[in-house]
Amino acid sequence: MNHFLDWTVYEGHRERNPFRTVLLDRKVRPAPYSVLTDDEVRQLLTFADDRFRDVMLFCLLSGMRSGEAVGLLRDDFVSKGNLGLFTLVRPNRLRQLKTDASERTIPLHPVLQDRLSSLPSEGPLFPRLSVNDVTKAFT
Repeated sequence: MNHFLDWTVYEGHRERNPFRTVLLDRKVRPAPYSVLTDDEVRQLLTFADDRFRDVMLFCLLSGMRSGEAVGLLRDDFVSKGNLGLFTLVRPNRLRQLKTDASERTIPLHPVLQDRLSSLPSEGPLFPRLSVNDVTKAFT
């Protein structure tokens, strides 16, 4: 904003930049999340409520956000022949994505392929869960 106001002064549209004397703090750098250790993952999955175990596995083994995993439909999986099964992370009737760049295709981990047989064969994979439920469970 300061650059724009300086430009308006330079072009003669303003006499001075009214915010020139405002001191701006340095850009804050967010602290990165720490990665769970193998023991922490085992503990998380061991003590997780049965309702959340599968969605947590999807998040851990695919890199999906909780909202992306909870919003999975059976139609979001596609076979690519000898390359295996893939998950299409895309907007659907259950969820929107944070940004257009969030739309992607993810190879499905073999553990998740095995879990699919115990999940609904059509419609939502996690029909009784909301993003809020999962977020609270993670917390």
